[in-house]
Amino acid sequence: MPSRFSASPLEYSQCASQQLTGICQDFIKPLGLTTVGYKRVFDDGRYLFLSTNFNWVSYHYQNIHDHGVFFQDAMNHVSSTGFYRVLWPDTPKDHFLKSLHHFGMWNGINFYRKRPDSLELWTFSTSPDRSNMSQLYLNTIEHFEEFIRYFNLRADSLINVRQESQFARINPKIDLREETSCFPDLPDIQIHGIIKGLGGVIVNLTRRESQCIKLLSRGKSMKKIANTLGIGARTVEDYLRGVRNKTGYNSKAQIIDAFNNKF
Repeated sequence: MPSRFSASPLEYSQCASQQLTGICQDFIKPLGLTTVGYKRVFDDGRYLFLSTNFNWVSYHYQNIHDHGVFFQDAMNHVSSTGFYRVLWPDTPKDHFLKSLHHFGMWNGINFYRKRPDSLELWTFSTSPDRSNMSQLYLNTIEHFEEFIRYFNLRADSLINVRQESQFARINPKIDLREETSCFPDLPDIQIHGIIKGLGGVIVNLTRRESQCIKLLSRGKSMKKIANTLGIGARTVEDYLRGVRNKTGYNSKAQIIDAFNNKF
């Protein structure tokens, strides 16, 4: 495996690229994706960068020595729990995003998650003609997060390296504040649950809707759900009514069944 020998960051990424493509191809092809990237950024400034698009990795290591305004701003917003998800803007507003387009990566989405000593980033992108990808991402968020867990298991030997030579470092002399931040124009995607509605339609649920259904599926009464969430029983009914309207199901039993058998 690549992690067993000493190599420069570029050499290591080149060696890992083919294995990375093998891990990802069954997931990305049906969705029309073209590139998957992974970056692990440590608190001391070291980072590991892998991608199925090695030409982009090579350019990055040789010409870009920071994470870009858009990516860095998102990193600064990541909380300590769960995934943080951000869609790429339609119009690139920093050098990093413009470079992605030059290497054929468009209409992307980032997933961030914190580790005790580092931050992990997974990127998914496609071709410039797939401008409708945001809806696909929204409708399949759970699939992406399940794939990320699978990815980290399969790629464990690639992403948990120990050789110091395989890590790159950001350039501390570069002041990202000199560029105009594009992050405020693109809010985080707030998605808390996805189930299939009547006819197989994918339905996105709010945090409260997801919580109510989860407790309902565990046999909790309206009163118990209300007490657990600190809201009124009527409010619980309102949330469940909203779910019925979204999914087209008429009974709580149908909603529970859909929740327990998502995909």
